[in-house]
Amino acid sequence: EMAQHGFARNNTWKVLEDAKPVEGSEDLKLVLGLDEKTATHEAWPHPYRLEYAIVVAAESLSTTLTVHNTGDAAFKFMDLQHTYFNIGDIKATTVSGFQGAKYLDKASDDPEKVRDDDR
Repeated sequence: EMAQHGFARNNTWKVLEDAKPVEGSEDLKLVLGLDEKTATHEAWPHPYRLEYAIVVAAESLSTTLTVHNTGDAAFKFMDLQHTYFNIGDIKATTVSGFQGAKYLDKASDDPEKVRDDDR
């Protein structure tokens, strides 16, 4: 059985692309990778490759996780990225870009609600 927080967070990721400026900006981008050769788990027998891109800008931080299925059989996966930022008042925090998407909010009275605003 897969642990609640999966296996990727407890493994050593390889640097695929050293931090370098993003073309046309002052932002910096770093790309990390993980695959079944470096992180195997009995509960996840599928061949895969993960790429985690981190872009640091003057006023923002953005991350992108790409999951590559390197095998022949389809698989389902879930992804949850914990940031662990010290943000102060959680009630004053918003996440954007998920309008109309279904999500699980463990802190909500209605954890499976569908939002229709721009958060």
